[in-house]
Amino acid sequence: MAATLHRLQQAPVLHPHFPLSPQRLPIFYGWVILVVTTIGILMSIPGQTAGVSVFTDPLLAATGLSRLSLSNAYLIGTLTSGFLLPFGGVVIDRFGARLVVIASSLWLALTLVYLSVSDRLAQWLSTLFALESSLPIAFGLLCLGFVSLRFSGQGMLTLVSRTTLGKWFDRRRGMASGTSGIFVSFGFSAAPLLLSFFIDGLGWRGAWLALAALVGLGMGSLGWLCYRDNPEECGLVMGCRGSPPDVLTPSAAATPANTGDTKPAAQPDQRYFGPPRDFTRSDALKTLAFWAVTFALATQALTITAHHLSHCRYWRRRRVAAETNRGAVFTHRHHRHSHRVPDWDFVGPRSPEAALHRHDDL
Repeated sequence: MAATLHRLQQAPVLHPHFPLSPQRLPIFYGWVILVVTTIGILMSIPGQTAGVSVFTDPLLAATGLSRLSLSNAYLIGTLTSGFLLPFGGVVIDRFGARLVVIASSLWLALTLVYLSVSDRLAQWLSTLFALESSLPIAFGLLCLGFVSLRFSGQGMLTLVSRTTLGKWFDRRRGMASGTSGIFVSFGFSAAPLLLSFFIDGLGWRGAWLALAALVGLGMGSLGWLCYRDNPEECGLVMGCRGSPPDVLTPSAAATPANTGDTKPAAQPDQRYFGPPRDFTRSDALKTLAFWAVTFALATQALTITAHHLSHCRYWRRRRVAAETNRGAVFTHRHHRHSHRVPDWDFVGPRSPEAALHRHDDL
């Protein structure tokens, strides 16, 4: 399998300068990467809780499962996906972002097709094996589907997009990430509202099939066309079109020393905080700071996931109309993310990482 993927990675259609060359663009290709990776994260919404929550009630009605069983299946899928993601990171390192984003998009699309017929498949299997109830099979099929959904969508498609964005920017990485975060936050906030309209017009099966076509064909094609793993493979430099600004070219190195007749060379910004040293994976796992930040983010993610998965039931129990429910969810999520402004161009490169993590947790 690995040998096949390596041969596919060397195929002419995946060459960094095919079908377009990043070197020939009049702008730094990192700005293109910023746009397409933001779209990539938004395309992962069908695999995110924001995209699954509006399908919970139709799934409950189709499969006959209780809400607790469905939540447990989603928990199993989320935790299993989380344990598998480190191996997904290794896959990105070995095969590159372009191949991985195509595979992730197709995988997510196939998973959506599978989930759209999961209830019928459970009924067919229960009839085939002459079972009294299809509920155990439906639960198992949904566990399998949620593992695949969370790993391909919330996991790999998001991971490869964020990783690729980070590889193309250096000092402006904070600004690029913050700018992407604004559109991602708005998109995730609007997702339940937009997807509910899809369900109203196409039905829950049709909505998932439409999303499968959009992600598989649309995002897969966009990933092949525009994603590039890193600037070096394209003959570019991280953060700029030319040579790195902090590295002296041979001509600059040969310039005579300043004699007072010329202006001294500009000194680098002393407010820039670079990491004191780079950490390998094994080094990071041995630090208390890594586990403290990981625990804080994991606790936050689990809590928010549980809340968002059940928000439809929460509003319905308070006898809120469906239209009001959708608007309330959009407003809540929009305000929750509205503090994320693209000021990281100033804050990010000039602040120690620990301070940024403390700010985000607060």
